[in-house]
Amino acid sequence: MSATLSPAATLSLQEANLIVKAALAEARPLELAPIAVAVLDAAGPPAHPAFATV
Repeated sequence: MSATLSPAATLSLQEANLIVKAALAEARPLELAPIAVAVLDAAGPPAHPAFATV
């Protein structure tokens, strides 16, 4: 999968969750455990509100 994003591209929480689910689905058959997935948008900080900085 490849995509070209503009420097101002942002991700919604729904899109970030989809990316995480796809990454975990790819890792399961390879028995990659433990695994962590972080999704960043063009701004840099993680897209999930649980990781929001203050």
